[in-house]
Amino acid sequence: MAETVWQQTGVSLAQIERARRDFDWPRVRDLATQILEQDDVAPETAVDLLRQRATAHEHMGQIDHALADLEAAVSQAQKNDLIR
Repeated sequence: MAETVWQQTGVSLAQIERARRDFDWPRVRDLATQILEQDDVAPETAVDLLRQRATAHEHMGQIDHALADLEAAVSQAQKNDLIR
């Protein structure tokens, strides 16, 4: 399967996964943010990226940001019928 790369940023989901494996939480946050700022992100991908960014915020001690991302993920999932 081909890796999705957002052409505007050059960021791929594989880069985020590598940063997670390296426990590089600031990089996870920054890469996820770059992708989330694009217009062509599928709702399922956006929910996953928000969850990953929330995890990064949590590891960085930024609990308010983590909660905001989790709330956004739930809202996005409900809006797109990904959860009920």
